[in-house]
Amino acid sequence: MKAAIHKKPGISRAEVFVAVVVVVLLSGILLPYILKQRTMSRRNMCEYRLTGLGFAAVLAEKDSQQLPTYRTAWPELHNSPVPVITNDRIVGWQFSLLPYLHLPQESSTTTDAEAVVPLVGPLQQHFTDFVDDSTVPALQRLRKLYLNDFVCPANNPPEIDKGILPGGWNSYVANGGLPDAVESPDSIYTIDAIANGLFVDDPALSKHAGQRALLGFQYVAGGDGLDKTLMLSENIDSGNWTDISQAALLFHWEIDTPLPEGIKIPRVLGINIQRGRAISGDIRFARISSNHRGGANVIFVSGRTQFLSENIDPRVLRYMMTARDSECTWPGTTVSIFK
Repeated sequence: MKAAIHKKPGISRAEVFVAVVVVVLLSGILLPYILKQRTMSRRNMCEYRLTGLGFAAVLAEKDSQQLPTYRTAWPELHNSPVPVITNDRIVGWQFSLLPYLHLPQESSTTTDAEAVVPLVGPLQQHFTDFVDDSTVPALQRLRKLYLNDFVCPANNPPEIDKGILPGGWNSYVANGGLPDAVESPDSIYTIDAIANGLFVDDPALSKHAGQRALLGFQYVAGGDGLDKTLMLSENIDSGNWTDISQAALLFHWEIDTPLPEGIKIPRVLGINIQRGRAISGDIRFARISSNHRGGANVIFVSGRTQFLSENIDPRVLRYMMTARDSECTWPGTTVSIFK
C-alpha cells in the first residue's frame, strides 16, 4: 500500500497576488485620508499657535493700553522722553509678547495692580535678559532662540529633520497696512496714518511726533471694530522674528509711488502669490501667505481666527486691514484713500 503524499503547507501565487491587490487598494483608499488628516493637523496646530500669539497681544494691550508696535526700542524708549534710537536696541513686535506667552486665559498679567501674585510666562527670562543687558552677546542670544510659538508646522525650517533648529525662525507677521513713505512732513503722527494698518513703528513715531502713539483696542473698537480688523497672519517669506524691517515683520498693501499725484488704487498683495520666492527686504513679499492648500490662517483683534481663502476679494481684504476706514489716508498726506 502506497504511503499518503502530504503537501507542505504554503501560500500559492494566486493568494499572494490577491493579498498584494488588497494592500494596493487599501493604500489607495487610506493614503489620501491619512495625508488629509496630516494636512489638517498642521493647519489646526498653526491656528492654535496663532491664537496663542493673539492672546499674548491682548494681555500686552491690557498692561500698556497699547498694542505692541512692530518695532520697539528697548529700554531707552521707556527711560527717556527723547529715545536714543540705535539698531542694536530695536526689536520687533514678537519680542514684546514674550512675557505673555503660555499664560492661561484666567491669569493676571505682569502689571495688573489688582493681582495678588502677578504672573509672567516662562519666556520672561529671555525678555528680561535682553532688556537688562545691552551688550552684543545679549542680542546674539536673542537671535539664537528657536521658539515653536512663532513656527507654523507647515513652514518648518528645512534643517529640522536633521535636528537643527535655526534661531529666529518665523511664520507669522502683523498687520502693517500701507508701507511707510519715507520722510513725510505732512503726516500727523509719522510716515503714514495709524488708521492705515494696526502695527506701527514706535521709534519713528516717537522721533517724528515726540510721543508714543496710543493705538489700542479702544481706538480699533471705535472704528471698524475688533472683530473686523486683522491683527496677525501667516507669511512663509517673512524674516526672522528678531528682524526689524517692515518686510520681515508685517503684511502690507502694495502702493504705486509717487503719491498722491496720479493717485492709483493700491493693490492688496494677494494671498499665496509667488509662494516661497522671497527676496530679502522686498516689500512685495510682505503679505499673507502659507503652505496650506487654498489659503492661510489669520486672527482678528477680537481673537477670532479664520482660514482666509486665497481667492478672497482684494477689496474685502483691504477693508479688513484698516483700523478706521474713514481715517485711512495716502502715506504722508491727509488725503483719504476711500473717497
